[in-house]
Amino acid sequence: MIEQEWEKAKKTAKKYKKLFEDMIVHPNYVKLNGAYYFDVAYLKKGSDRTNGKAIIPGNSGNEKDAMEIHDLIVGFHHTIIGIFTSSDERSRVSPVFYEEALQVSEKGTGEKIEKGKGVIAELGDLLKYLKVEYQKVTDFINGSVEVTEEVNRFLTDQAAKLTACQINMIRLSSDFDGVLADWKEEMENQGLWDQLTRETQKYYIGTLMASGIKNSRAQFNEQPVLPDGSLEKQAASLENTLKEKQAEWIDDSRSKLRWPKH
Repeated sequence: MIEQEWEKAKKTAKKYKKLFEDMIVHPNYVKLNGAYYFDVAYLKKGSDRTNGKAIIPGNSGNEKDAMEIHDLIVGFHHTIIGIFTSSDERSRVSPVFYEEALQVSEKGTGEKIEKGKGVIAELGDLLKYLKVEYQKVTDFINGSVEVTEEVNRFLTDQAAKLTACQINMIRLSSDFDGVLADWKEEMENQGLWDQLTRETQKYYIGTLMASGIKNSRAQFNEQPVLPDGSLEKQAASLENTLKEKQAEWIDDSRSKLRWPKH
């Protein structure tokens, strides 16, 4: 049934598509008063720039109800896009980079090695956490999702957890105190660096290069400041920031609506 509603919405959405535009009709929906509403984006052809928006019903519906559910479904897609954009690539990082580095580091001695092990272990734990929480999101949105306030609360919570996790990972990878650089140097001095696989060596060289040219440090400085404490406490502190960004996205969507008229 949802597939039929979605197909009908696709046909209706074409009426508001302009020349030289691509169109995306998201499969997720809000159900209100027996009608199914879908979020539509009209993009500049060959680009990801959004020229227009619409909230289109399937086989029935009206402008008033479409406008009523606009914020709910647009907020949902904003959160999903934010999660994928920020977390998908990092979720693909192999935990082997941390596990192997720790295993080989056990053969070393000295304060620089021990401090490096501490940072690497923390990064490894954060990556495990990120993979678990990100998987919860991908499992949840597999297929069409009926968007509700409860669904949006769940996704906002997940977005906050993943954001807090990533800010911590960026901070550690930025190597502000030179811990990783000192660890690498000492690994070389003790003949341990060459015991790492080529892939793991490249990973840490890339991490240090990024911090050296200030890429990751600049990225970290652009992030919200987190309080000390657990990831859960840090995630809770991000709630207002995430809501503000979502509100900006919703306002932008409203300004580009082709249907319903507003």
